[in-house]
Amino acid sequence: MCIFSGMVRDVSTTQIFARLDGGGRQILAYSMTVTLDRELAMVLPLPVVPGSGDAAVSFIDLSRYPRLFDDIALGFPVPLSRDTVSSAMMLSLDRAPLVVHDVGAFVASYVPSPADLDRLDPRFRIPQAVFANQAYDDWGFAVFQLKPHVAQSRKRRWFRKAQPPGDQAIGPQKVHPMAFTFPTRRPRALFFPTLHVHDGASVPATAGFAHTLVCQTDDEALTRALGWRRSLDRLGAHVNADRARGVIDPDAVAYQREMHGELPNVDHWFEAPQ
Repeated sequence: MCIFSGMVRDVSTTQIFARLDGGGRQILAYSMTVTLDRELAMVLPLPVVPGSGDAAVSFIDLSRYPRLFDDIALGFPVPLSRDTVSSAMMLSLDRAPLVVHDVGAFVASYVPSPADLDRLDPRFRIPQAVFANQAYDDWGFAVFQLKPHVAQSRKRRWFRKAQPPGDQAIGPQKVHPMAFTFPTRRPRALFFPTLHVHDGASVPATAGFAHTLVCQTDDEALTRALGWRRSLDRLGAHVNADRARGVIDPDAVAYQREMHGELPNVDHWFEAPQ
């Protein structure tokens, strides 16, 4: 699920990468282009092992590798897709606050359960009602704070005087990939947060999808079950493994699936048949 703490003008170019690290944890990287009118937070629910505590998620700073998904795409012969969705939502601070991490261009927090949403930093405003009817009772949540990108014309750059808000053009920004690892409750399955919340409260039965999902797995049964497009060669031939900071396995191939059209509005799990 991708949830925003306020109305966004547009979200596009959603790309998600998933890999199991073999130690009971899943690596997840998320990228998008977003147009914001004001500072807000984005939330990704995570199927963590229940009872994992406040430090279950380890954030990975990819600010020095904004082209990660561009380089991953070089391994596939078909251009990546684009999607456009809109989302919205809105919490209070009461108990001991959760830790806020600096992760490149973002600040981020991990919320161990819906009951802990009121421990978030005041900058993150997420209503507990958003999760009331979802199957996230014992899930955790990665929360990222995003800021609007103000695009000024070349002519206006020469003015030293600050421009009034009405003269500022809010433009799209391609944020660098958000990445982290978490202890997954299904260590043989890959999880992709794809459910949309458009108005901050309701979850429609279907939603417009144009997502690109990419994964790496050494589970041959899962590889056969997926039936996804296979990269031309090992991912390390296109991706700088050092800059990716352990997100990808440079010696393994990758698999890609694109999701288009009006589809059931759900998160996606991919697991080999028992």
